[in-house]
Amino acid sequence: MNREIKFRGKRIDNGEWIEGDLVHFESGSTFILSQSPGNEEAKLKNVVDPSTLVQFTGLYDISGREIYEGDIVSKCIDCGKKRVGDQVVNDFRKRGVGVVVWDEYTCRFKLKNLKDGTVTPLVNSKEIANTMFKVLGNLHDQSEQKGGDEE
Repeated sequence: MNREIKFRGKRIDNGEWIEGDLVHFESGSTFILSQSPGNEEAKLKNVVDPSTLVQFTGLYDISGREIYEGDIVSKCIDCGKKRVGDQVVNDFRKRGVGVVVWDEYTCRFKLKNLKDGTVTPLVNSKEIANTMFKVLGNLHDQSEQKGGDEE
């Protein structure tokens, strides 16, 4: 397998996000084993709120930020600059803002439009080479953010 499989969740003790491997115990507790080096015993204290548990999509936004399920992203096709006559202009055809969701029926990540609720593939084979994303926030922190749609 060529892609990195990891999860993110909010720690119960301090509300901070932690990334790493997912572990479920018979007791019902859910842990994230941090991928950073350190005390293995301390890593077991990373109990997370199961309602905040999300998976890494394997994609990155324009800033190199990892995109997770539940992230609110802006998507554009054919992003970048193009030449018009003597000038170079921005060519950012925005395709809307949506939340990354997992579709169990098709077994793939999709983008649910925040305005009209339509669900489309996060990327498809025709646009993968020229699709860019910008992470604007996520569903779990959205209530804490003010103006999370700034560009």
